[in-house]
Amino acid sequence: MSKRFVRIIAALLLLALPLSLCACGGKNGEAEASDAGGGGGGANGLRKVKLEHVYSIKYLDAKLQEGEFITGIRCAGDKVYVTAYYSHAEEKDGNTTYSNGTSLYAMNLDGSDFRLLATFADSNEYNEEDGSSTYTNTSNIIPCPDGTLWYYKQTSVSAPATFSYSSTGRLIHADAEGRELASIDSSSLSQSPYFYISSMFLCPNGDLVLASMDGISVVDAQGKLKYTVPANNSMFTGLTITGDGEIVGIKNTFDRVTFAGNMTLARLNEESKTFEDLGTVPLANIQSFIGGEGSTVIINSGSCVYTYDLQTKELKEILNWLNSDMNYNRVSNLTVLPEGKFMISEYSGDYQSLSFGILSKKSEADIVEKYVINFASVYLDSNLQDAIIRFNRQNDEYRIQYLDYSKYNTSSDYNGGVNQLNYDIVSGQIPDLFSMSGLPYSVYASKGLLADMGAIMASDPSFDKSKYLQNVLEAPSFNGKIYSAIAAFTVMTVAGKAENVGTKPGWTMDDLKALMQKFPNAQAFANASKTNMLSNFSNMAMNSYINYDTGECYFDSESFIKMLEFLNTFPDRVDFGGFGMMQQDNTQYSQSKTLLSVQYLNSYSQMRDLAETFGGEFTFIGFPVPEGVGSTISPSLEIAISSKSNFTDVCWEFVKYLLSEEYQSQLNFSFPVYRSCLDALAQKAMTETERAAGGVFGGMGMFGGGMFGGGQTAKVEPITQGQVDQMNETILSVATVVRSNREILSIIEEEAGAYFANQKTAAAVAATIQSRVQIYLSENR
Repeated sequence: MSKRFVRIIAALLLLALPLSLCACGGKNGEAEASDAGGGGGGANGLRKVKLEHVYSIKYLDAKLQEGEFITGIRCAGDKVYVTAYYSHAEEKDGNTTYSNGTSLYAMNLDGSDFRLLATFADSNEYNEEDGSSTYTNTSNIIPCPDGTLWYYKQTSVSAPATFSYSSTGRLIHADAEGRELASIDSSSLSQSPYFYISSMFLCPNGDLVLASMDGISVVDAQGKLKYTVPANNSMFTGLTITGDGEIVGIKNTFDRVTFAGNMTLARLNEESKTFEDLGTVPLANIQSFIGGEGSTVIINSGSCVYTYDLQTKELKEILNWLNSDMNYNRVSNLTVLPEGKFMISEYSGDYQSLSFGILSKKSEADIVEKYVINFASVYLDSNLQDAIIRFNRQNDEYRIQYLDYSKYNTSSDYNGGVNQLNYDIVSGQIPDLFSMSGLPYSVYASKGLLADMGAIMASDPSFDKSKYLQNVLEAPSFNGKIYSAIAAFTVMTVAGKAENVGTKPGWTMDDLKALMQKFPNAQAFANASKTNMLSNFSNMAMNSYINYDTGECYFDSESFIKMLEFLNTFPDRVDFGGFGMMQQDNTQYSQSKTLLSVQYLNSYSQMRDLAETFGGEFTFIGFPVPEGVGSTISPSLEIAISSKSNFTDVCWEFVKYLLSEEYQSQLNFSFPVYRSCLDALAQKAMTETERAAGGVFGGMGMFGGGMFGGGQTAKVEPITQGQVDQMNETILSVATVVRSNREILSIIEEEAGAYFANQKTAAAVAATIQSRVQIYLSENR
C-alpha cells in the first residue's frame, strides 16, 4: 500500500469524525464505562484499572569516578561489566590539561562488589615539523565468560597540511591481567585507510563478530580471521545473536542518487556468507537491539521495551518506562540479566551524575488501581515525562498513561503514528490529552474533538493570564476559540545582515527579488534545495495563504506565484562538498556571500552568536509574505484536552502545572510562556561570562550510551540590553503557529513538481494547487 493511499484513507476517516464522536458516547454524550488500560488509544474509562508492563528499580551503590561517562554495560558469565570514558583535568604551571581513556569495571549480577579492573589510556602525539597528530585509543571492550577480554586499539593519523587522514589498529585478545593472548591487524580485515570497528559482540562458541564500514568480519577465539561479508554499500547496526544462535542485525542502505534510506532486518547465513533479508524493521525508533530467548530479539524503542519474534513477526511489549515511573530519556545502556531482569544506568535530571539500577517486573498485587487518563503523542520530551511522573506519584486517584504513537512509525512510513491515532479516534478510542506536535490541529478543532481551552482558563479563578505572553496563549485561536495551550515554544524566522535587509522586520517577494538583484553573485540561503526550501515555506508562510477560520485559501495569488518562481531558483539537491565549503561557512554571511539564514530562536545567547555570524547588526526580517512579518511560533510543547474526556478538570490541573512557574523555570532549549521565567533567562544571558563547551548527553544508542565530555567551559561576552530588547520585540510580535499540514504540503509538492520540471507554468500550477487545497479545506470543515 502506497504512503499516499494511506494518507488518503486517514484523511477520509477524519471526515467521519462527527458521526464517530456521537456514536461512541453514552447518555448525554458521556462515554460509557470501559477498561481504560491496555494498548494504543485506550478508551476513556470510568473504572479504576491496573496498568501493565510495570517494573520497579533497585538502585545500586556502584558509582563511577568523577569525569567518567558510561559507554556500555555487558553481561558475561556471572559478572556485569561496565565501560566508561574518562576525561580528567590536571593543573600544571597554570595550565589545564586533560588525560582521557577508557575504564573497565565489573560487578556481580546483583550489583555487589563493584570494582575497577583496568584502564586504557588514550595518547595524542603532535609533530611540530609537519603539524600532523597521532591519536591512539581503545574501544569496543568485550568481556568473555572466562574472564578474558577482546578490545580494539586504534591509531589515527591526521595531517591538516595535506588534508590527509588514516586509521589503523589491532584487535587484541588479552587475559584478566592485560597480557595479550592473540591479536589481528586491521590490514587483514580491510584495505581501507579509514578502518574503524563500529561494534563487536561475542558468540557462545567464542567467535567474535565485528562490524565496520567495509562489512562484517568473524574472528575465532584464537584471533584468526574466519571470513568477511562485504557491506556492498550497506551498514549494519545492532548486530546480536539470538538464543537460537542466529546472528542478526539491522541493515541500513542509502541511495547516493535519490538520497533515500532504507532499514531492514537481516540474518547472517554462515554457509553462504551472505545476509538474508528478514523484512521491515518493526519500529522506526530503535535505541538498542539485543538477542533474546529462542528466535526473539529485545528492542528498546524509547518509551517501551519489546520482544520481537523473527519467525512469527510478533511484537510484544514487556516494559513500559512511564508506567514504571521512569523518564526514558535518562535511561542509558540497557542490558539483559537472568530471570527476566534488566540492568540500566540512569542520568540525573541535570545529566551530571549517573546511577545504576536493576529492574524487576512488578507483581500484579503491588500495582495500585487508579482511574487512567490517556495521553496520546508521537513525541514526548524529557521535561514532559518528568511532569507525568510527578503527577502519577502525587495523585492517589488518577494516573496518566502515555500512548506512544511513534511506535507505529516505520522506516518506510514516518507518518504511521499520526495515521494510527486518526484510526483510533474514528473507532471511538479517544485519548483524554493530546500533545499536538505533528497532529492536524485545525481538523481536530473543526470536528469538535478538542475542548475549549480558553473557556477552561477563563473559568479558573486561580489561573492569571496576565502572567503569561498573551500573544503565545492566543496564537492557537481557531474560529474565535483557543483549543490548546502552548507551554513552550521557539520562534521560526529568517535573519539577514541589517545593512542588506534593513532594520524593520517584514518584507515581500518583490523585496527579496530586489535584494538578489543587488547581490547577483550571492546565494539567498546556504545549502538549500527546492525540497527543503519548500518545507521552510510550509512552516513560515503557509498561514499567509490559508484562512483556517473561513476555510479559504489564496494559492492563485501573485505572491504565491512569485514564491514558486523563487523556489525554482534552487537546485534539486545540494552537493555538500568538503573542506572548502567549511571554510566558506565561516565568512559567507559577514561577507554577503550568503544573505539569509533560517533561525529557530530558543535562547537569548543566540543574539551573541548571530552578531558574530553576520559580523555586526542583523535583523529578524522573517520569510517574505504578502503582508505582515513571516515569523511564526513553533510550539515545543502544545497540549490539548479531548472534548469527550470524562476527566476534564483533572486534565486541566495537569495542563495548569505545565504552565506553572515551577515547570516553566525548568525548560531547556525553548522559551517559556510564563513572563517572569522568560525575564530570568534574559537576565542570565546579560550576566553570563562563560558557557559549557561540552556536556553530558544521556540516552541509549545502538553502540552504547553515554557521552564524552570533560565539563570544559569557554569565555563569552554577556549580551546587551539592546540585544535583549531586539529578541523580546521578535518574541512579542509573533501571532501565528506553525501548522505543517501533510495533506496540503503533499498537494503543493506534487503540483509544483510539474513547474520545476518545466512541464507547466507557475501560474497554471498555482491555479491547480488553489483548486485542490480549496476542496480539501471545504471537506475538512
